[in-house]
Amino acid sequence: IGSTFITETEITRYLNEGARYLQTLNDWDFTQRSNDFSYTDGSNVYALSAVTVADDFKAPIELFYNYTNMFSFTAPEDFDVIENYDWNVWALDGSSVDVKTNFGSQTLALDYYSNYMAKTAAGVWQQDLSGDTDITLVPDIYADILVDYATKKIFRKEGKTDDYVLSENSFDKRLNSLTDRYRSKRKDTQFHMKNPRDYGKINFDTKEDVLRQM
Repeated sequence: IGSTFITETEITRYLNEGARYLQTLNDWDFTQRSNDFSYTDGSNVYALSAVTVADDFKAPIELFYNYTNMFSFTAPEDFDVIENYDWNVWALDGSSVDVKTNFGSQTLALDYYSNYMAKTAAGVWQQDLSGDTDITLVPDIYADILVDYATKKIFRKEGKTDDYVLSENSFDKRLNSLTDRYRSKRKDTQFHMKNPRDYGKINFDTKEDVLRQM
């Protein structure tokens, strides 16, 4: 009597824990962002933080200039060879983005999945819910999935086994529906070269050599 078993701070922590757990399960379209950045011909390495909206990068979707100049996404160890050809290529190398175009300096667009899952009432994206007026990025029709996650944590702490099971089942049902609706468009490496010594060549002389071991 006179004590609080579940605090509001704890509930917020559970909601954020649920949001972070969702991030580990899929790439959600409602976390997709796009940012323009200036590519300078001859300068092929850019800090990832400089080509994203904020320090919120999770996974790549696409890099493009327009729909007639598409880019090939390659492994960073291959980029140094492929950039010598007249191609549009890019790679992620740790905290950097490697880019090469065949049309020179232009403003490029990077589409990517953000690791943010909340926003303020003013629409500013952020990592977690923190204030009473903050909003989850999860669409309203599915937002109760975070409530399911939080309540199952609460019911387990309270020892209410039946209520815990009901919340867990509700969470799983909403998760299945959410996953069916949102399919990941994460960019995968399109090709990966083998070491030329593996098949008796010292240098790559043609594009065919680069693609030989796709």
